[in-house]
Amino acid sequence: MLDTLKSLTTCITRLNRYIELLPDQPALHACMRQVCDEYVGFCISAILFREKSRWFWVYTVTCRPMNEKFQDAKAKIDGHIHQFEKEASLEIASITLREIRTLQQAPSAQPTNVKPSPVFKVDFAQNKFFTGRETEVSLLCEHVQNARKDGERGICTIHSMGGMGKTQLALEYAYRFRAELDCVFWMPAEHGPRLAQVFADIWTAVAGEAGSGPGQDASSPPIALPDNLAATVLRTKEWLRVTARPWLLIYDNVEDWDTIKPYWPSGNSGTILITSQRSDLVQISGGCEIPLSPLPPQEGRALLMKHLRKEPSNSAQDIKLAVSIAGKVGGLPVAISHIAGYIEKPQSTLDCQSWTHQYHQTLETTRDIALHELSTKSRALLNILAMLDAEYILEDLLFSNPALALIIRLAFPRQSDIQAPSNQNWLANEACLGHALHLGNAPNGFPELLADVSNYMWERGLYERGIITGQLAKRIHKEHQSEASEQSHDLIEHSKICTLLSGIYLELGISGREGGLAEALEAWEPRRQIRALSCSTDEMTQENLLLVANSWNDIACCMMEYGCYDTAEAWLSKSLELKRDLDEDGVAFFNYAENFKTWPS
Repeated sequence: MLDTLKSLTTCITRLNRYIELLPDQPALHACMRQVCDEYVGFCISAILFREKSRWFWVYTVTCRPMNEKFQDAKAKIDGHIHQFEKEASLEIASITLREIRTLQQAPSAQPTNVKPSPVFKVDFAQNKFFTGRETEVSLLCEHVQNARKDGERGICTIHSMGGMGKTQLALEYAYRFRAELDCVFWMPAEHGPRLAQVFADIWTAVAGEAGSGPGQDASSPPIALPDNLAATVLRTKEWLRVTARPWLLIYDNVEDWDTIKPYWPSGNSGTILITSQRSDLVQISGGCEIPLSPLPPQEGRALLMKHLRKEPSNSAQDIKLAVSIAGKVGGLPVAISHIAGYIEKPQSTLDCQSWTHQYHQTLETTRDIALHELSTKSRALLNILAMLDAEYILEDLLFSNPALALIIRLAFPRQSDIQAPSNQNWLANEACLGHALHLGNAPNGFPELLADVSNYMWERGLYERGIITGQLAKRIHKEHQSEASEQSHDLIEHSKICTLLSGIYLELGISGREGGLAEALEAWEPRRQIRALSCSTDEMTQENLLLVANSWNDIACCMMEYGCYDTAEAWLSKSLELKRDLDEDGVAFFNYAENFKTWPS
């Protein structure tokens, strides 16, 4: 009886859902009323039977006829339910057929091709003083067009010594032919971490377009952006590989292939320009190159005159002097531009003096002339501005004064004392990253600075560079250890560096687990020594005690990578045992969660 009631209740619920879907069908409502009538009657009979069955003699007399009554009621209800479902199926089929016929009779809609908006991400405005180089521009266009005709990617390397105008030529190409390209992206390639972020920003730009991600069309919904930098880089590379939109990547100022290799898209689509001072990088572009030489005298003269706004009414004497000045600075566009600025500011004439007689090197000429004109206060201000600039710092400033090096140490955010994630500091990390990587001397705290850089690279998924930076930090730390008075601090800092390296190695999978275990053991040993030197845990700070406990957890993670779960469980148990000795002040909550998250099941 109970099973019957349960089954009928479920059926009533299902029938109500049909009624909600088809509210305007009287046949269904009639069937539903019949089912409800029988259902209510069955429930009343069941209640009365339950009351009578309290007396055994009544039960023995009425059981059989009541059972037959229940079976008969159930059969009627099943019949009504069957009829209801037939009516519902018929009505659904009727509605479906009507809708199909309506669609067939409707005028056919023409497909609309919504073209995504162009994306132009270039760091610089078009250079209105760009002069000459028409032969190089034409040759560059020819290389790209020939590659496209052959179904290949157009790749070309623009190379020369500094100041020759490589960047300006690539910039001119991007602006001059932007109408033929859907997407143009400028990639500053001096430093890998900076390049990684800019390359990942491509995904942000194209995913912001409705449905412009990999495998989607214009009608697709916007794409959710991944938080992990490494994952975003992979998505960007895949989009560049599969998209049919014509795109251009410009890797500016490439110093070596290893820097741009992780951010080089596969496939044959798109166009790539490389600017570099290294001619051997031509092999990347399959021998396709645009070597730049100094500007010819007339083009150098035209560039100088354009900066001085003396075209087209310049005299023959001015032309002769301009050709002479351009020749004395070697025909270098950057030097000509600087000389023009120096001449124009005091509104001097071209023939008032020889601008370059006291110098021999062309680039030093313009730099020294400009600096010589600055007052002492202006020079001091320039030094400060250069120090604060996130992109173009004079490295000599760092090497010449230890106090200035300390500014970088203080500016780069420290990692958490308990080595918890610190993604809230990423923007500040990014701003100071170039300074930290180029800080060549090793003052006190420099190993810790490198460790912080390594931690940032780990969090952003730059594992290879993180390992290189971490190993450098460990090596410098060993060479500059403090005296015995700070031995405990040295041991903790050394263990932190090893812990970072262990975590980065484990991110590499099977290939990194050996290095991860070795670094974890090296981190565990000094922390164990610190605890052994202490008479009790009260003599240790909560942070240091937590680091000791975490080292056991780190080794457990390494053991799990090897599949040694029993061994891992023993290390995890020890980690939890130490953490239970900590004060309940909230410091260890995150680390408790990490323990239970990695506990082998």
